[in-house]
Amino acid sequence: FEENSVQIKPTLVSTIPSGKNVIQVACGSHFTASLTDKGEIYTWGLASRGQLAALPKPGEPAIVSPRKMNAFSIHPIVMIACGAEHALALDGSGAVYSWGGRNTFGQLGRQLRDDDPSPQVVQAAPSSGISFGRSSSSSSYA
Repeated sequence: FEENSVQIKPTLVSTIPSGKNVIQVACGSHFTASLTDKGEIYTWGLASRGQLAALPKPGEPAIVSPRKMNAFSIHPIVMIACGAEHALALDGSGAVYSWGGRNTFGQLGRQLRDDDPSPQVVQAAPSSGISFGRSSSSSSYA
């Protein structure tokens, strides 16, 4: 891909390592996340708000090739979702993690009101029976 180019036809993402079986893809406003059958998350795209849980090289606003996120859960990740500038992950134990930005209205499910590139567990009320949902635009549903 050329930097800042618009892709109008489906294009194979060939930079995810060979042998990885992608089972889910989620998209935010200007970024994408994919989940493998081994519970690994790969992210790429605009990194301005911490939504990739990784920082681009100095002077580059985006990560143009999928980059594997560092493990943040002892349980495999089983589902992902993306909002406009944030992402969520559900692990095999039922814990929900959030990271990214624009937490103006509590999209990350945490008290902070700033961007946070570090995946953190969303603390639910006891016996809340959270069901993992989807994210859209600037909202998340769990």
